[in-house]
Amino acid sequence: MPERKMKQYQSKIDELSGHLMAQELALGLRKRQRTKEAKSVFTNAISWLVTEALAANIGNSTGSFSVSRNKNHYTKVTDVRSYVSK
Repeated sequence: MPERKMKQYQSKIDELSGHLMAQELALGLRKRQRTKEAKSVFTNAISWLVTEALAANIGNSTGSFSVSRNKNHYTKVTDVRSYVSK
């Protein structure tokens, strides 16, 4: 997705990130609010996830998207089933 197209969605991504952080506190998943730096890192991670999910959907609208968490690093996992059915 072109850079300028994604910029128009940044406010929605920021809103989603803020909502998720509020839910963490409300549900007791975190005891304290994130620091300013941690909020920025979290928002960047959410932005990455949203961008990858949109790109995966554009590439194959009937496929799936999953993320593997390994040592607190997130990477996109390719769904082998989407290649087998082609």
